[in-house]
Amino acid sequence: MRKPILIYLLIVSNIFLFSCKQKSSTTKTQNPIISVKTTAISKGDIENYICLNGRVVYLKKNKITAPFSGYITRVEAEYGDLVKKNDLLFEIQTKESKALNTALGKVEISAPLDGVISELNTNETGTFVPEGDLLAVIAENSQAIIQLNVPYQYNDILKSVASYKVMIGDDKSFYAGLFKIIPTVNEISQTQVVLLKPIGKVQLPENLNVRVKFIIDKKNNTLLVSKNAILANEKQTSYWLMKIMKDSLAVKVPITKGIENDSVAEILSENINVDDVIICEGAYALPDSSIVRITK
Repeated sequence: MRKPILIYLLIVSNIFLFSCKQKSSTTKTQNPIISVKTTAISKGDIENYICLNGRVVYLKKNKITAPFSGYITRVEAEYGDLVKKNDLLFEIQTKESKALNTALGKVEISAPLDGVISELNTNETGTFVPEGDLLAVIAENSQAIIQLNVPYQYNDILKSVASYKVMIGDDKSFYAGLFKIIPTVNEISQTQVVLLKPIGKVQLPENLNVRVKFIIDKKNNTLLVSKNAILANEKQTSYWLMKIMKDSLAVKVPITKGIENDSVAEILSENINVDDVIICEGAYALPDSSIVRITK
């Protein structure tokens, strides 16, 4: 009687051990569920723009020279002064008049136009200056121009740009229009000098560094997605998104990128639609048809 019971217990224990081993094996081979964050495909407008460095230049500069040889008797100008037309700048006296110690022979030199004193070579009285000697330079600050070097590949686009956004620092900006494209190209950098004229009255110091942004392409009512969601191979020759199907299945969907800016990109694909849920975090090296867990 004992022998059948022992055999029965031995069989039951073997079945139990085999079942536990099978469960353990299944547990070990099961892929872990990856936690991801998602974003949605949207429709909207996108602009592709470039940002270039530029600087402020004054195109018109007027040289103030000594009309004859003599001595400077008055200096009413200082470097950086804003002057109006007919403001007194200098008074000069002839050598003969000074020798005779007479008030005759003194000539006043006035500003021929509005502007800023951008160069001052004489700032002391009693100085002798020969005829034609440069006394000062007045730059017409109302003729301030933005100069930038633009890659020649954008030459055709420049003429179609309605306005250029000129940025000073992080909090100040204004708009400018195309003034002139210099018809020469730098042989090394293959860039062209482009001049922009501020729209409206803007006071700008010469040689101020600025950044200029302008649109080179634009699309309306197109599919957009966060750039964080786009995956690519090592050579950046193919791109794809990980699309969520049935709340937890992540499927690889090949795409073609259109234009892009700093944050979003245009998506060209027949398998992507508005409101599709796309993984934006956690998709790196994720296999196709993986089970995922969406987190906020």
